[in-house]
Formats: sequence, C-alpha cells, structure tokens
Amino acid sequence: GTYDFMCSFPGHYSVMKGKFIVE
Repeated sequence: GTYDFMCSFPGHYSVMKGKFIVE
C-alpha cells in the first residue's frame, strides 16, 4: 500500500516528502 510520510529516513533523504510505497 501507500503511506504518506514527511520525515527524512536514513538513506532516503532525497525523498523526504512523498508517498512511501510498501508491497
């Protein structure tokens, strides 16, 4: 599914704002 996130994850700093797709 898709989860909304507005945080900076380790190694994912370039995708701070957006939708985190999880299968």
